[in-house]
Amino acid sequence: MSGNTHHPSPESESLDGRVAVVTGATSGIGAAAATGLAERGANVVLVGRDTDRLDAVAAAVGPYCSPGNDCATYFADLTDLGSVRALARRLGAEYPRIDVLANNAGVAVKHKERTGDGFDLVFQTNYLAHFLLAQLLRHNLSGGRIITTSSVAHWAGRFDPGRPDRQRRVGRLLPRYGSTKRMSMLFAAEAARRWPDILSVSFHPGFVRTPFMRHSVSARLLMAWHPAGRSPAEGADTLLWLAGHDRTALDNGGYYFDRRRARAHPQVGDAATAERLWRWSLDAIGLQLGQVPADLA
Repeated sequence: MSGNTHHPSPESESLDGRVAVVTGATSGIGAAAATGLAERGANVVLVGRDTDRLDAVAAAVGPYCSPGNDCATYFADLTDLGSVRALARRLGAEYPRIDVLANNAGVAVKHKERTGDGFDLVFQTNYLAHFLLAQLLRHNLSGGRIITTSSVAHWAGRFDPGRPDRQRRVGRLLPRYGSTKRMSMLFAAEAARRWPDILSVSFHPGFVRTPFMRHSVSARLLMAWHPAGRSPAEGADTLLWLAGHDRTALDNGGYYFDRRRARAHPQVGDAATAERLWRWSLDAIGLQLGQVPADLA
């Protein structure tokens, strides 16, 4: 996949005064997206678990910020659901309205690791933590947008929507990673059905040259040397477009690539599968259907 040639249109994509929360903002697509959002006038909220890197990105984004266009940093470790709840409490209190939630943070590790919450690290970081964050900020997001970073790797995923934490072929990097990305797309589609006041979409950024898969030697080399690799800014382009494009021209629940609707695995369009995954995820985070999300915070 070659780098795309899209360029932002300030007239149609201004985000002046809007609040945009970006997880995984310390590097790669997240850092590029934070910069692009700030350039378009958004009040950017940078979320990450490395405070030094958060400060570095904030400094880089700083020239685009002003007293009326803030750029704030928030610590959160997605491998700790308690940390996600603490983040949601702070964001919910300090930002009554959130216009964009970019569920971007992700990780890929070959060997199975458990978080302190008892879930597979890749599963919790890429999917469940973002599911929890969106649930807790649901009312703040009314009228806004949830943009989920997915991947074409979702085609390689395979999981039971009734027990998504028990993924098959757990020792292989691509299927495990792809499974979580397919779950994220199912979340985006189901959120669109359950929360029609929120635009919820997912996108594939392309093959981006970042240190994202640093735990795999072969993946790291491929990311560094693949001739079709994109820059983080190119990878963030569709996210920025989705953040500012006319919402009536976008398909709620849709999956995008290079600013166009893209073909997703058939399972992503299965409403019954999405509902099973949603119900399981609610139970996993301790929330029942119809419960006020603030009860969890």
